[in-house]
Amino acid sequence: MKCVEALYESEDVWKNHCNVLYRDVLKINSIIRILHIDDDEDFLKITKKMLEKKSGNLFQVYSITNPLNVDSLLKETHFDIILSDYAMPEMDGLSLFKNIRQYSDIPFIVFTGIDREEITLQALNLGVNNYLLKSQIIITQFFYLIRIIKDIIKFHQTEILLEEISNHFEQIFNVSNPIRIIDKNCNIIEVNNAYCSLFKVKKEYILGKKCFQIPYPRRCQFKCPINVDHKKKNPESEYEVITPKMESISSQMKVTSLYNSLGEAVGCIESFYNTSDHKETKLIADRSEQT
Repeated sequence: MKCVEALYESEDVWKNHCNVLYRDVLKINSIIRILHIDDDEDFLKITKKMLEKKSGNLFQVYSITNPLNVDSLLKETHFDIILSDYAMPEMDGLSLFKNIRQYSDIPFIVFTGIDREEITLQALNLGVNNYLLKSQIIITQFFYLIRIIKDIIKFHQTEILLEEISNHFEQIFNVSNPIRIIDKNCNIIEVNNAYCSLFKVKKEYILGKKCFQIPYPRRCQFKCPINVDHKKKNPESEYEVITPKMESISSQMKVTSLYNSLGEAVGCIESFYNTSDHKETKLIADRSEQT
């Protein structure tokens, strides 16, 4: 029983990490804190009122007139996105953006009345998330701005989520039991070092091969053991497999299917646990009891 628990542990830990990260990072229904910089105080007041009201109080807007105060604010307070004018006496919006990018990847929108193509292109080439023009049609303008902010926040949070999941997965993948990842066409697309060590093969030799080729069970050569077993009511989870060096290994295996956002199967993760030593120890113990 302990060997089975050890087999499941690494994969369960990884899935728990993913669930926690997904729950904690993608909270688009929580308050979005916006830092708005503009030298026009009247426009700051209008923007704050419209964004907070028309977003259903989803947005919380903090307004300042001096871009030179941004650095200290970002160090003291968390903001989800920055909304900045371009032409300001102390510093233009793009200079502010370049300064912030030296220490933060917070999303940044230039929101200005200056309609000059060269500035727009420069802003987008530098990497600002959007360059929006102020409009005289106030209500329409702010509904559009709200949608843009939501889209940018979702995209940014998704990037954070994927990076965090990737980091956690890499840590667990490289220190856990033997693991391999298989696509929907039964091709092996990734394995860890523990897998290569157990089955005594090099990674470059394995990748691209079919899952039933390396290693393959004695009882169902040239058929995918996963597909065969999943058609049964009580699928087997233990196999006697043959390595490329024709060595026989008893292995406990757990299969976790992977699905895309549409619920379609895109592959699976297989975790292995070498039960050969366990069986040999049990066999010796049984023989001792008989004598």
